[in-house]
This record gives sequence, C-alpha cells and structure tokens, in this order.
Amino acid sequence: MLQRQRRVRYPKSSRQDSRSNYKDMGKAMFEARNGPCLIPSLPDDGFVETDKVSDCYVIGAQFLKLIANSRTEVCTWNMNAHQMGKNAIHSSWDVSESPLVPHFGPFEPDQKPISFYHTKAKFACQRHRSKVFNDIDNLRTFAPTNPEHQFRLGLRVIAATVANAQGVLAYCGAERTKYLNPKHARQMARQIKLPLRAYEILLQSFLDKTGGSIQEIEATARVLRSELREWQRIYKSPGERQITSCHMVARPRIRVAISAVGYQNNHPFSMCTVLPRTAAEPDDYLCDIILTRRQPKSDALSVMSRQDRYLEDQVLKVKALLEDDPATGLSGLLRALSMNPTTFFFVSPDDYYNNHIIDDAGRANIEQDIASIANDQFLAWT
Repeated sequence: MLQRQRRVRYPKSSRQDSRSNYKDMGKAMFEARNGPCLIPSLPDDGFVETDKVSDCYVIGAQFLKLIANSRTEVCTWNMNAHQMGKNAIHSSWDVSESPLVPHFGPFEPDQKPISFYHTKAKFACQRHRSKVFNDIDNLRTFAPTNPEHQFRLGLRVIAATVANAQGVLAYCGAERTKYLNPKHARQMARQIKLPLRAYEILLQSFLDKTGGSIQEIEATARVLRSELREWQRIYKSPGERQITSCHMVARPRIRVAISAVGYQNNHPFSMCTVLPRTAAEPDDYLCDIILTRRQPKSDALSVMSRQDRYLEDQVLKVKALLEDDPATGLSGLLRALSMNPTTFFFVSPDDYYNNHIIDDAGRANIEQDIASIANDQFLAWT
C-alpha cells in the first residue's frame, strides 16, 4: 500500500527566516551583477571607461510616469523576492518534495515607486547610460519608427537580460554554497524537526534539482551573452547596423509598459517593447509596440521578408492581447513573456484596481495564473 505523502508546515520561526531570505533575494540578484559596463566604448565617446555599472532604467522613468498613480507607483509581477517573501510565509511546504520550496497561492502584483530597484538593472555605466539611452528615454525625442532608436531599445533589453541572468547565477552559486555548509544543514534539520540524515537526503534532492536548473540557466546565459556580443559589434559598426523591426500603435484596455526578450526556435531573440504614449485626451490611452530583431549577416533578402512577416504576426498578437478583455489580455501577456526575472512588466495601479476595468474575479484569475507560473519556475532560479 502506497504511503501518503507527508505534508507539514514549517515552524513559524523557520518560515519567518525563509521569508527574510526570499525578501533579500531580489536585491541580492540585482546587486550581484556589478561587473563592467556592457555598452561598448566608441572612439568618439571622449572618455575612458572607468566607472562601474550604475542603476539603469530598462523602461525610461518618463514612460513609467505615464502609467503610475499619484504616488508615482506602478504594479509589477517581476517575480521579485519581496512579494515572494510575503507569499512564502503563508504557503504550504511539501517535505516529500523539498523542505525548502513553498507552494505559492494567488500572486498579487507588487506596488512600488518607479525609483524602486526592480524597475532597473545593472548593465551600463553612468556615462554610457546618458549618452546612449537619453534620446529614447525622453518623451520629446523618442521616435518609435526611428531604426536607430529601435536598435538602442534592443541593445538595452538584451544587455539588461544578460545582467539579470548573471545576477541570478551569482545568487544561485552563493545559495548552493550556503546549503552545502554542514552547520547550516544541522540548523535546518532542527528547525523542521527531521533527523539530520533524512534532511541530508532531502537536501541532496533539492541540490540535484537546482543544480540541473542552474546548468540550464548557465546554458541560456551563454547563448544570451553570444547574442549580446553581436549587438555590441553592430553598435561599434554603425555601417553594419542591420535590424528587422515592426512597429504598431495599440489602444490598450489597461495601461502597461513592457521590455522583454522573447525566444523562439525559428526566430530567437525578438526584443519586445511596449511603451505608453502621451495623448491629447485623458482617457485616450495609446501605446507603441515594437518588436526588434538583429538581422544575421548571412540572411538573404528572402529570409528578411519572412522575418518581417513573422514580426508583424507577433506584434498583432501582442496588440490583440492589449486590446482584449483586460484580465484575459494580462494573463496572456504574462504567460507569453514567461514571467522570468529578465522580463520587465509594469501595469497602472489605477487601472488594475479599477473594478470597472478588471473586477475581483478577473484579478483573482490573473493572480492565480501568475501563481502557477511562479510555482513552475521557482526552482529554476533559486
């Protein structure tokens, strides 16, 4: 007769420690990436690269202000550890699976000021940040159909993605080192009231799973770094600046700002950007949807036309989701963009909590859907 899986709940002090760990995770991931600037220096830059990377907005603050509330706050599901900490303390813990992994319930968006670190990434020094990205962050100078601006949007999101992926790897390495410490193992075994040997078996299972996940993240990071090198090369050679892009204006049912790297087998590394627009009428919400992809040097014009059609199809899908029923559209966008730590996704709090736009049932469906994504992906980056 099969034994029923044992389900226990952590002692309160242990759950509190776990919450503190998850709360620090987002900041640790953010600060772990503190290497050199990922934007190449050009001969006419006029300065020697000496600065370390600084806090860089992946979506310009002026665009975030267009969707923020009166306290300049936006909602985000960026898998940030603060929200995970709040959820983890109320989650069930399955010892048969691992003593370290919670099962998340409904996942509410975190409402934070646009100056909060989850709106940023560490991928450029202060000098390159202003020199390269000021024009695309200014509402007056940004031109969504300008190929140069589209290129810089793509360069920024791929650099931010690489920086965040490397931050995740640095955090994972530090966590694995901590859990392999015998003293830490004894403390955890006492906290969850298991014999040390039983805890060690569960811990080894956890480390095996996370080890495989870390290998997957590292493999993805290698591909991302390779792609970034191509964008850096093109940046240094404006004459070779070949990109494929598609721009479309949408009238969203809920105001959003998105910056993400999409990966598909046939057409990898499409940079998806959704930026809110200023409008003459207060209720006339518009946004620019821009998908940008590097054009491989070997591609012929016939391939170029296929890529154009592909990007247009993808933009039409994003447009339909934005203009669809808000709850269905948000869930679809969040799932389509994978909700990984390298996706920057922000929503207007005034829209999200407006019952005339999204009712309680709609919000519950979104938050349950995000919880399922969080549970699916949590082991992949802890």
